[in-house]
Amino acid sequence: MKSLIDEWKYVAGSKYLRLIFIGPLIAAIFFGLMFSKNQISESHVVVIDEDHSSYSRQLISKINASPYMKVTNVYASRLDPETLLANEQAVAVITLPKELELRQQQGISTNLGILMDNTMPSGLTGIRTAIQEVIQTENMTLSMTRLIQKGMDAETSKGFVPPLSLQQRMLFNPTTSYVGFMVLGFVNIVVLMITTSAAGSIVPRLRQEGGMRFEAEPYLFIIPLFVYAFALSLMGLLIGYTAKDVSKVNLRTNFVLYPSFLATGIQLSPLAFPEFFQISAWALPMNWLNRLIRGMAYRDGALTVYSQELGALLIIIGVVSLFIGLLVLREAKKLDVQLSKSVPASVI
Repeated sequence: MKSLIDEWKYVAGSKYLRLIFIGPLIAAIFFGLMFSKNQISESHVVVIDEDHSSYSRQLISKINASPYMKVTNVYASRLDPETLLANEQAVAVITLPKELELRQQQGISTNLGILMDNTMPSGLTGIRTAIQEVIQTENMTLSMTRLIQKGMDAETSKGFVPPLSLQQRMLFNPTTSYVGFMVLGFVNIVVLMITTSAAGSIVPRLRQEGGMRFEAEPYLFIIPLFVYAFALSLMGLLIGYTAKDVSKVNLRTNFVLYPSFLATGIQLSPLAFPEFFQISAWALPMNWLNRLIRGMAYRDGALTVYSQELGALLIIIGVVSLFIGLLVLREAKKLDVQLSKSVPASVI
């Protein structure tokens, strides 16, 4: 009986009893904030306006006014959609062709193009429904206007022809396969924990599944992979620099491991998270590695397109190196102070 009382006193006085209650509370608050946005409310789109007319500008305003779409850029001439979607600043490209306003006035139907980045289908939530709603509303408005204006003459028939039609194309992942980015994402997390053993299993696993498609030349990807490995190694050095022993390092690495798993686009598009978590993920090397993998494997394979991702990794390397240098200087100063105090004592 006395031993049980002693055990209870030990447990009651231990800090772990408080952690039992505080830990789940912190986790609930953190995940509640992180997943507060169940879906992307405004998908970022880019518009190519080749018509340059007042009607095309009105149509762009209506697209931007949709609660499911946000126009981030408008280009005056046609550009390669793979280049526009390469850095994941937008999930779709909408093309307004030439003579759009003229054809609309003549009652001739016009095809509008929308090219969607389907490498991460979660980033397209609501966008297809939203663009259809805009087109249907515009068609109904134009048709009713013509019927009122033209009456029952020959021109009335134009009101029954939909002025606009939409041509949709799913880029990079037309079958909406989740295997490519989810398998690679999970493999990367394993690589983050046990780099050598996990990296050795990547090629046999992909060979067995037969689902690997890599647009870039494999030797080109060695460059961003080397930069990522260097950035991650320096970050690990910084995390463990002040640890008293090896056992403390594993606990600290969780601050990089779990955010990398949740917020870098392995299962869910980063656009689905609140902006704060999107910006917080910029400090994680795996965020940029996943973007490089998705970009060079599925989209434009040119290394020059991904200067933003490589630049971010280089910034991480520079910032982490600066902090490591400051820690080294601080430790050197402490050592000098200790030596200066010990010298007089030894002389006496």
